[in-house]
Amino acid sequence: MVQFEGKNFLKKTIPDAAVVFFEVSRIEQDDEKILLYKSEQLKQSSRITWKGFTLGCQAPEDATRTTLNFAFAIDFSDAEGLQDEESQNHFVDSTEFAIRSIGETFADYNRTNTYTAYGIGARIPPQYRESHEFCLNLDTDPTCTGIEGVVTAFRNTFMHTQPCTSAHFAHVIYHIAKNAQIALSRTDASKPQYYILNIITRGAIDDVKETVQAAIFASKAPISIVFTGIGDRNLDEIERLGVGGKRLTYHGRKSDRDNLQFVNMTKVLLESDGSAEESKFTLSERALYQIPRQLTSYFTKNGIFPVEKQDTATTDNTLRPMAVFRSSSIVSDDGHGSLDKSSPEETETVAPSSAKDSSEQARRRQHKALSRGMRSMTLVDDRRY
Repeated sequence: MVQFEGKNFLKKTIPDAAVVFFEVSRIEQDDEKILLYKSEQLKQSSRITWKGFTLGCQAPEDATRTTLNFAFAIDFSDAEGLQDEESQNHFVDSTEFAIRSIGETFADYNRTNTYTAYGIGARIPPQYRESHEFCLNLDTDPTCTGIEGVVTAFRNTFMHTQPCTSAHFAHVIYHIAKNAQIALSRTDASKPQYYILNIITRGAIDDVKETVQAAIFASKAPISIVFTGIGDRNLDEIERLGVGGKRLTYHGRKSDRDNLQFVNMTKVLLESDGSAEESKFTLSERALYQIPRQLTSYFTKNGIFPVEKQDTATTDNTLRPMAVFRSSSIVSDDGHGSLDKSSPEETETVAPSSAKDSSEQARRRQHKALSRGMRSMTLVDDRRY
């Protein structure tokens, strides 16, 4: 199910008496547009919501099969030390809300339904030594099954650990970034891997310089890092880090690309006047809206493009299975959803180059297909772009 919404239309462009509609078209290899859907016509107003609709689309097996890997890092530290029961309950509720809000979006693109989950900023049993990178389930394997597995591991660990007064983020960033580099190097170039690390924190960071260095290192790896701030503590350091992007520098070393994002969950909840589900959607949207651009920038910069489609028309006459693409994303003010899954049918696969085509022409065709697909939606249902 796909649904579009429009608002803040310019009166110079669309007069008050006009009716507004939209069309969804598929772009063929010869740039011909084939109409797939036309919306109902609605009278111009400050906010227009069209009816939802469903589009069938060929399974995108002719696109690059990008595997997305998801990781959580939960910061247990508390700058004010052990708090009363109310404060502890608030921390637990906020953390679980953040895990579920972002994790449920991850679930749509997670074939294995497994998540790597770490804890930081706590003293862990049995010796209760300070640790800034431990398995969230207090086991030797950080893998959790499903989002509920992550939530259960968090609850159990919260009951059996003691919070530190501050946390170090560099360790877990280095660890996941190195894993991302290794995974990419060991997989087929036609099936690249990309990691998304979500760090949930109250902001008591104690290794800013080291974390900056780790973020610069991670900018060269296939990974995006999302900092989710919770609670009412000072989140300024985390926010500056999250929005630093390519401006991050340390002793002459510069970030290779922007792969960071920050979202303040408390502000999102205060600004949201909807239901809990609407708040979860808004938090997830703001936390993840830059992931498609960041993923594309890494693949483009490193020469990873969609594999050319093989012509099987003369050898295979069977119909390919149909996949239904679902989305609850809405269109933003400029007409593009942040995580807009609305137009997977516009993703174009490059046809094999003819013998007379030069390698440069082939490269441009690949780049064009990648850009067009990412412009509509990078993260489609089976996590391919």
